[in-house]
Amino acid sequence: MVIEPHDFRHRILACLTGVTPQVVTETLFALVRKSDPPFIPTELHLITTGRGREILQDQLLNPGGWLDSLYKDYRISPCCFSEKNLHVLTLEDGTPLEDIRTVEDNTRISDQMLDIIRTLTADPDSAVHLSLAGGRKTMGFIAGYALSLFARPQDRLSHVLVSAPYESIPDFYYPTPKKHIVRSLSGQAIDASLAEVTLAPIPILHLRNNWPSGLIGGFNAFEETVRIAQTLLDPPHLALDLRKRKILAGGKEIDLQPTLLAFLSWFARRAMAGKSPLPCPKYGVPNKAMAEEYLEEYRRIMGEMGDVERTRKTLSRGMEIDFFEQKASKLHRVLKKFLGRGAIPYMIRGEGSRWKRYSLSLDPKAIVYLK
Repeated sequence: MVIEPHDFRHRILACLTGVTPQVVTETLFALVRKSDPPFIPTELHLITTGRGREILQDQLLNPGGWLDSLYKDYRISPCCFSEKNLHVLTLEDGTPLEDIRTVEDNTRISDQMLDIIRTLTADPDSAVHLSLAGGRKTMGFIAGYALSLFARPQDRLSHVLVSAPYESIPDFYYPTPKKHIVRSLSGQAIDASLAEVTLAPIPILHLRNNWPSGLIGGFNAFEETVRIAQTLLDPPHLALDLRKRKILAGGKEIDLQPTLLAFLSWFARRAMAGKSPLPCPKYGVPNKAMAEEYLEEYRRIMGEMGDVERTRKTLSRGMEIDFFEQKASKLHRVLKKFLGRGAIPYMIRGEGSRWKRYSLSLDPKAIVYLK
């Protein structure tokens, strides 16, 4: 069963705003009154500039402001909102951003907005609706891009549309339930209750579940996040460095214990040689040939003077099913920790029903050994 955004207990509306705070009330009105089913936010987050904060406080957020009026006019339960929900973009020295004037400004707000969106989408019990109607075009693009990177299936992106001649009128905040006269940009007296406000959904890719936990949970700059994401979306490529005991997979350097590196290298070498998949050892029937192949890889890593004898003794009767399954399971846990779903191409996977046969399914041309 698919859970729709309106079914979530924690429903977040996030809006970009600049000098037009109307987009907040217009978007909230459309979500509650024009959407079917309605999406009634439980929490409100506003992303703005220094000047935008002043305008929001003066016209929207103060007691008796237009946000309170909207709640009262349409009997909407007020969204949870506090100072921490007002995200003011800042310059490197901590002063509020007033405009995007330099490449450095652009880089800084990109990093900040990515972190805001990453945080808002962190709670699995929440659904986020992001409106791009306000703020600079650059802000809108970055915010939409960031949401696509971290969106879950329940998250949505939209732009609010207002019918002419109500669009961009400073005194218009939402269609009022009763007649309310405002002045158009040409000075004409028009009734705010007759305005049409709708949301235009913007389709996005919901990519969050493709990323490893480190990319989702930690802080990475916008440029670095995009680079890592692109690497994970590129065709898989595996580089093995036996001397340094690490691999490069999915754009990540991963240190591996020698026993696990030997297990992966064993299957990597078989894939490069075009050998057929291996059956897992049967219970009570140790496989000597498999033990020798594995030990050969282990010796390559440890060297003749390394601690090989203990592993040789463990495999003296041959490789048993417990050894095989334990190494595969531990290797997969490490790969998933660093790569998330991106780990799948690098896993030793079995095919078949009762007696599975295991292999590394990477294209042999995608596997290299580093000197």
